[in-house]
Amino acid sequence: VGAGAIAVGAAPGDAPAEAPVAAAADPAPGGFAAACRGALDELRAAMGWDQAFITRIQGGDLEIVAASGQGPVEPGAIVPMPEALCHRWLDGHASPAHGNLSASGSGYEDLAARHGVESYSGHPIVLPGGALFGTLCVVDRHPREISGPARELGDALARMLALDAGRESIATALGRARVGLGEATSRDAAPA
Repeated sequence: VGAGAIAVGAAPGDAPAEAPVAAAADPAPGGFAAACRGALDELRAAMGWDQAFITRIQGGDLEIVAASGQGPVEPGAIVPMPEALCHRWLDGHASPAHGNLSASGSGYEDLAARHGVESYSGHPIVLPGGALFGTLCVVDRHPREISGPARELGDALARMLALDAGRESIATALGRARVGLGEATSRDAAPA
């Protein structure tokens, strides 16, 4: 694992999986970084696919927050939205799950060749306030069946990540407010 990254659930024989500390680290043990590791490990194990990853929307780009397994994305990478698999279904141009991406009419033909994947399942991470944080995705280089229970698991894990990301965001805002209040109180208490 390189400097500035944390290990994220890699099985023996996998390429090292990393997540940038700044993107996934959290002040409390457990928190969002642990939730990311758990979700990636569980989804990959349940589906038996090559790679699972979590994205965060940053303007017109996607940041790869964490990844597990071997596949087309690297943690910390910034991907322009039009080049991202999840862009197609977030914009309503393709299905959020497809087991044969290079098939004519899939909506993913060009990206399948570019990224070297044949199967994709994406799950939105929607924060408690309704904002779209990013996606939980799983990809494989071979055509795969995508079962209803696998989609349900991905959706449930994405909802769990949304709650953890929202909780972390609230904790960060609370910390800033406490620091600001402490500074204001110190100024008010200082003799004139």
